[in-house]
Amino acid sequence: MRIISVVPVLAAAVVLLSGCASSTAGSAPKPASHQTLDALKSAYTDAGGRCPVWVEDDDIQAAAQSGTCGDGVTLSTYWTAADLVGEVKLLRDTASSGDDPGSAPPKTEVLIGANWLLTGRHVRQLQPKLGGQLVVINPAASS
Repeated sequence: MRIISVVPVLAAAVVLLSGCASSTAGSAPKPASHQTLDALKSAYTDAGGRCPVWVEDDDIQAAAQSGTCGDGVTLSTYWTAADLVGEVKLLRDTASSGDDPGSAPPKTEVLIGANWLLTGRHVRQLQPKLGGQLVVINPAASS
C-alpha cells in the first residue's frame, strides 16, 4: 500500500492551478486518503454529496479509478502524487484552452484530497466534512 503526503500534493496542485483559479483553505479537516473509489464515494455521500446515478467508468487515464454521479460530479483516486498533480494540471490546461474559443470555459470546483479529486459545481459544500483544498477553475465564469 502506498501512502502519499498530503501537504506536498496539495501545494503542488494549488501551484499548478494558480493563474486560472482561486483557492480557499478554510478550516477544513486534513483530508483522508481513500484506498478505493468505493471508499471515496461513501465518504462523499456520507458528507452530504448526491450521487443519483453512479457509474464507475475509469475514464480518467491518470487515475487508479474514476466514476461519475450523473449530476456533473466526478470522483477519482490516484496511485501516486505525480498522477494526481498531473490530473490537476490537465484540468487547468483544459479549462484555459476551452472547447469553444468564442466563449469562456465554465466555472469548475475541484476538491483536492490526499490521493483523490472531486470535481463539480457544488463540491464546495463538502469541504468542511471531507477536508482537502478547494480550488475554483475559472472563478469569473458563471456557474
